[in-house]
Amino acid sequence: MARYGELMGDSRRGWLSCGGTWVTEPHVVILDADHLALFVVGTDHATYVRWRNGGEWGEWESLGGTFITTPFALSRAAGQLDVFGVSHEHAILRNIYDGQAWTGWQPLHGQAGGLTIASPRAVSWAPDRVDVFVRGTDLSVYHKSQVGEVWSNWRRRGHMMISPPHVAVVRPGRLDVVAVSADSLLYHGTYLEDAWTGWQSTAEESFTAYGVPRLVVDADQRLHTFVLGEGRAVFYQCWDGEWSYPVSLEGTATRSPTAAVSPDGIDVFVVGEDSTVWQRSQRQDRWGPWRSLGGSAFSRPSVAQWEHEVELFALGRDSAVYSLRLPLS
Repeated sequence: MARYGELMGDSRRGWLSCGGTWVTEPHVVILDADHLALFVVGTDHATYVRWRNGGEWGEWESLGGTFITTPFALSRAAGQLDVFGVSHEHAILRNIYDGQAWTGWQPLHGQAGGLTIASPRAVSWAPDRVDVFVRGTDLSVYHKSQVGEVWSNWRRRGHMMISPPHVAVVRPGRLDVVAVSADSLLYHGTYLEDAWTGWQSTAEESFTAYGVPRLVVDADQRLHTFVLGEGRAVFYQCWDGEWSYPVSLEGTATRSPTAAVSPDGIDVFVVGEDSTVWQRSQRQDRWGPWRSLGGSAFSRPSVAQWEHEVELFALGRDSAVYSLRLPLS
């Protein structure tokens, strides 16, 4: 199989094939310093996982089921995974890996605004705590949490949202959520000590937003959002007690952005009109220029992040997954 760089028309690039033929974008999660899991949905609509341990990839493993979106995974403790997916019946299913074996797919009971069509977003701020957010087909955002072995009911956290929510842990006990509303504004809400504060627009003046926003948090607990805006440019905002004005990072993206925060700064990744993967970096509060990482990516990249480097995973035009590891400096 050709290397990604060859598929992209630039053999100097360091993209490497992870193989397979897949129908959804990939999702990657780090279990610990040497252990990584990569998820996709195959042509049979089952979920597949491939493990990398100490730099060595295993074989693709089917987890079964019939799914319409790429499952979302998180690691609550080293070596363990919780995976959430949406079945062909539009139900939310969960599968747990305890470090040795999978439990199998089990439904998250209760009603989350009707049928589910987009993957839920789950986070954890303690080994015995999981919070799940999802958009229902009634355009409301719903939230469900697990403490120990006990699940709460689904609770409605706002309505008229046209994008799935994106959620990040700011600190233990505090979650922040962003989503694009039906009036094409970017809204932000906070879940603090088990209380929901409600939604507020991130811009005082009208700012048109598109697609799925991305929210990341830095070491100083500042929030950073990225979303597509006018002309499909990426727009950036920062929250440090209040929201900064949306700033265009220019360019034209065909898919929603992905971002990463490191001790070196902030990096945002998009797929451009030429299907190339592009990167723009903020260092010392200044944005550098866009630079091409090569590509004919057919999905937005999923990002695995270490302290001073990231690894991107995206579909190539042959529907295989490819990866690129980058230093952040």
